[in-house]
Amino acid sequence: MVKVSVVIPTHNRPQLLQRAIASVLAQTFQDVEIIVVDDGKEKSAEHIVHGFHDLRIVYCADKKEQGGAAARNVGIVRAKGDFIAFLDDDDEWLENKLQIQMSSFEKTPQDVGFCFSAVINAYDDKEEATEVNGGIKNYFEIALTRFKGFLTSTLIVKKNVFLEIGYFDEALPSHQEPDLILRMSRKYKGLGMNIPLVKMTMLSGHDHIGGNLNKKIAGREFILNKYADEFKKRPRIFARHYFWLALMYRNNKDYIRAQELFKKAMMAHFQFRYLFHYLSISFMPRTIKQFLLSHEPFKPQHMGPWIRTLYFEHYLPRFVNFSLVKKALDAGCGHGAYAQKIADRVPQGRVAGCDILEFPEWHSRTQQNLEFRKADLQSLNEKNVYDLIVSIDSLEHIPDNKEVLKKFYDALRSGGFLYVAVPCTATEWNILPEKWFSHFHEWEEHEHIGEQYTLNELTDILKTIGFTVIFSRHTFTFWGHLSWEIEFLLRGSKTMGRINILLMPILKLLGLLDLLLPFGKGNNLIIAKKSQ
Repeated sequence: MVKVSVVIPTHNRPQLLQRAIASVLAQTFQDVEIIVVDDGKEKSAEHIVHGFHDLRIVYCADKKEQGGAAARNVGIVRAKGDFIAFLDDDDEWLENKLQIQMSSFEKTPQDVGFCFSAVINAYDDKEEATEVNGGIKNYFEIALTRFKGFLTSTLIVKKNVFLEIGYFDEALPSHQEPDLILRMSRKYKGLGMNIPLVKMTMLSGHDHIGGNLNKKIAGREFILNKYADEFKKRPRIFARHYFWLALMYRNNKDYIRAQELFKKAMMAHFQFRYLFHYLSISFMPRTIKQFLLSHEPFKPQHMGPWIRTLYFEHYLPRFVNFSLVKKALDAGCGHGAYAQKIADRVPQGRVAGCDILEFPEWHSRTQQNLEFRKADLQSLNEKNVYDLIVSIDSLEHIPDNKEVLKKFYDALRSGGFLYVAVPCTATEWNILPEKWFSHFHEWEEHEHIGEQYTLNELTDILKTIGFTVIFSRHTFTFWGHLSWEIEFLLRGSKTMGRINILLMPILKLLGLLDLLLPFGKGNNLIIAKKSQ
């Protein structure tokens, strides 16, 4: 039986793996097997392994791409040695690495479960050797204090330790290594060797295992939560970890979370540097902006769609019993937002959205009872199909929209409902100077090619077709139109956008006033029913 099993996980970089394997084969200690676990899909490492022509190398292909922890665990299970060592595919061992560690480690008593060493960090322009705490000791306190210093590529573990404490935790997005060390050092002493025995690749632009900042943050938070009871006994250490985590969030541009963690660091164990960072980030414009955006009233909205949605969600449920809707159509659905809202309300039914153009958002709306299709409403020829048809700001884009309204009537079942919202230039407000909206009006004149009616005119047309009008009102009256005009003028510019965030609660309040206390005339909203 071999004495040391060396586990090398590799992922889509066979050119680096060759150097790592060569550094193991060049060891002065030769009683080894090498287990290469390849979970890369894009670039196989099999030809690299077979190119060495050495029977001590075992190749395991695991194409599930579950990450470094899972790959190492595959190697541990396959290992035949009493000792298991690890090497990342982008690192290399110095030739006496195993000889130095094993000469001391294999003679240690049973309560010593792992051995590690210092390393040489190889940067673009220099190399630096690290230092570690040497000797046989209980490393649990040290492992809690700092998560670095027990690097996997230096690590050798007695196999029976894994059988007792478990393998690498595959549920962790990162920090599997500190978690393993904490679990081992809770039950076993360690042997530290303050000698650099591994060369670590630290080149700029190099893709390290676990290099994703979001994963690093998530992994560190997992560790702090998992060992919270131990950290609470050591407030100085807990505060330091909060501080480091806050710095990571700051680097990730999440200033609100960073601010919270700087404050937690101060509360756990006060230091002036924690206070300094807390104050410096609290008054950053970006922090203030993030704080505002974390509260619903300040979240930016295009006021036109936002106000239309207010009306839709307020009035439609008052007149339509959604439990009776078996099939619904969003006619001229655009991006599909209203079709999605209907689908959420009628899980027992089917909802279709159609538009003359296909929108990318259709593919992200994945309710099972929702489907989209490209279609011209002027070609709608369905008969007695739908219990509900919704048409929001679509009729003005159709030249002969009276004919489309007749098609809606035919497509509805007896007792079905039509919800129609449409602009009406004859009654729209012009509160601020019209020349400020010249670009919008140019688009409007180009796109709004269908006839537009006053509320009374549209009501009469629907009655003539055969509908019973059960509700009608003006929308975008003075309050709503003022809200839309201000937001439209502030939209786009970076400086204006900041003003827009501050004004957003007021603009939304104006939208609510438009719904609840309309003032003057505006666009048209009608809910009609196909007679029984």
